[in-house]
Order: sequence, then C-alpha cells, then structure tokens
Amino acid sequence: MSGSLKLNHQFYFQVILSHQSQTMKTFTLLIQLAASVSVIVAQYGPVPLIINTPPSLTECEPVLIQWTNVALLVSINVEYIRVGTTGTIETIQQLGKVNDTFFTWTVNIAAGHSVGFEVTDATGAVAQSAAVPIQPGGFPLSMKIRLPALVPDKVKQAYGFLLELWNLEFSPVRVFFEL
Repeated sequence: MSGSLKLNHQFYFQVILSHQSQTMKTFTLLIQLAASVSVIVAQYGPVPLIINTPPSLTECEPVLIQWTNVALLVSINVEYIRVGTTGTIETIQQLGKVNDTFFTWTVNIAAGHSVGFEVTDATGAVAQSAAVPIQPGGFPLSMKIRLPALVPDKVKQAYGFLLELWNLEFSPVRVFFEL
C-alpha cells in the first residue's frame, strides 16, 4: 500500500513539473515576442500617421474620411486647393477634434473645386490626403448661390458652409455657397 502511495506522489510531482515547464515555456515565448516587437519598433520607428484619400467627393453627400494613427485625438481640416496654381493651399474648414480613426463629413463645397484633408495627431504628426475634385450632386433641391466677385476671399470662406432650410412641405433644401 505504501508503494502505491509513493507512485502517486511521484506521478503528481511529475505532473506539476511538466505543468511548470509548460508555463515557463509560455512565459519565455512571451518575453521573446515582446523583445522582438521592441526591436522592430526601434528599427522601423512608430507607425506613421496616414490619411486615406477618399475615392470621390459629391456635393451635398457624406464621405468617410479615415486615417491610421496610434496617438488618437486628431484635429481635422478641409484644405481648399486652387486649381491651376502650385502650392496654393488654404484651410477653409476646421472640423474639430476627433478621438477616433474616422470622421464623416458632408461635402459642403460646390462642384468644380478640389479639396484635400489634413489631420494632426496629439503628438504633432501631420498627414495630408491628395486633392479630390468635387462632383455635382444629385440632391434634387440643391441650390448654388454664387457670391459676388467683390466679396473678399475670407468672407467667402467664412460662409462656405452648408445650410439646411425647410420648405413648406418640410422636405430639406440644401443651400451652399461657392468659393
């Protein structure tokens, strides 16, 4: 009877050792993985801030703007790109700060213009999209109001936003200003 007890203790001891051995292997693997990730980050640097250029923009339509980012809290700007000039980019809308990797913007700039997007993260990293031309919208009641040429550019920029008005039948009419 004591021989069988001894056998049980040995078996139990072997099971504990093999379990500890497996735990130690897992722990060692995790340490090696963490060290590898540290080496990769040190060698290649942090993940850069990248904004994805939307495939198209249509006036009065929403568009999803996405970016990759490690440091959230991103500020987003819409940049007006003057066609026919080089290097002329103006911020025309500041869309605010977002604590995510996407933002839905309703295009409120008239067709025929090109815009780009700029995001700045909490670390100060900046990414810009390519210029995207705005296409005419299919919204049946969209109305364009062309501001007179004598109105200064800064005033045009200040009022280059989308207004939602309601007609007598309570269907939306979208009015926006051309730059």
